[in-house]
Amino acid sequence: MLLRGLLRGIVLSIIFCPIWAQAKIDHQYTKISLNSIKPLVFVEPTELLSSIPWTIYKEIKKLEEDFWLNYQSGLRFKNYVQPIEGRLIYQDGSKKIEIPFDLLSALTSHLEKALKLQYAEFIFYPDLGHVHLLLPEKSFVRKNIEDNLKRKDLVFLYHAAELFEFKKNSSLSSPLVDDEWFRWRYYSRNFLGTMDPQQNLQVIYSNNSLYNTVRQVEGYEQVETLYFNAHQEGCFSYQAKSRRLHFDVSFLHVTL
Repeated sequence: MLLRGLLRGIVLSIIFCPIWAQAKIDHQYTKISLNSIKPLVFVEPTELLSSIPWTIYKEIKKLEEDFWLNYQSGLRFKNYVQPIEGRLIYQDGSKKIEIPFDLLSALTSHLEKALKLQYAEFIFYPDLGHVHLLLPEKSFVRKNIEDNLKRKDLVFLYHAAELFEFKKNSSLSSPLVDDEWFRWRYYSRNFLGTMDPQQNLQVIYSNNSLYNTVRQVEGYEQVETLYFNAHQEGCFSYQAKSRRLHFDVSFLHVTL
């Protein structure tokens, strides 16, 4: 008990510090290639959130139930990245965007690490379902989006626990709910990744945000936002604990 209490104290002292924290983990990431992509299965296009009554989550049980309902349902992004003639293409009407394979490999590595480190539990919008892509301000030029997506200095800013109820009421001074797991998710909900899938994730913290949401990273400019959603017919796969699951990637702006 003494050892457990000591370890808990050390962990809490780290996550309560409003500084960058680097999570170290040995991880064999899933590399995205044409051979690793699941054969396409047609699913009737639908707006992703139109049929599942997602809410603000107060317990993990309901979150898990909705994740598996979402995963096994026919709901999927209306448009999503898929292989076309040996390339990864996002197509929305006449608009086409090519996504580099190494960007998807980096993204997949981040998702797998986040699950291992318990920065997230499930890959869907209420928990971990989007990432903001950033570039250094000094070198950022508003070019064709495909040019920016090829940059090796891209930084990925993730917001997890998107629809969690962390506080007892909606005020900056309101205390956090009295639940250790929710507190852990509150302090670890923002983290950064890079294009190098072997690099560690970095947790960052916002001092003056109601729900600890880091909206800007000093010295960086936002390029684009990617959304991802676990689905049994998804094009790409990721390792979630002892299971291999599938997910899709989209530029679709998810709204509630």
